[in-house]
Amino acid sequence: MIKHVDDRPDAFSHINDEYDYYSIRDDNGVYGFFALRQKGNVGDVHIEFTRWSHSVLKHLKKHSIQDFKMLCKSLGISQIAAKKFVDEGSDKWSRFMVHAGFSEPVAILYSYMEV
Repeated sequence: MIKHVDDRPDAFSHINDEYDYYSIRDDNGVYGFFALRQKGNVGDVHIEFTRWSHSVLKHLKKHSIQDFKMLCKSLGISQIAAKKFVDEGSDKWSRFMVHAGFSEPVAILYSYMEV
């Protein structure tokens, strides 16, 4: 089940106030949160899991993804853009960036989903 939350979860303290926040629940309680921002018919989502297990994955696949898509459709969102930051500190380019004085580099992975 997905439920709107009024207060920004701690996991999203780094993002701005343009987002709405939601909890993701199963029979054992909250297992994650997502932040959703709408720009026209496109939604931008950040997801953070507070609990992870085989049963959470099963619930996510069977219920939460469909609930999420229904929420997006009700908001007029037809496409979702998801992003994840990945630590890329092991390759030569990343090591060069750090030695040259740049902050620790990260890769940003983007994925899109039609709703």
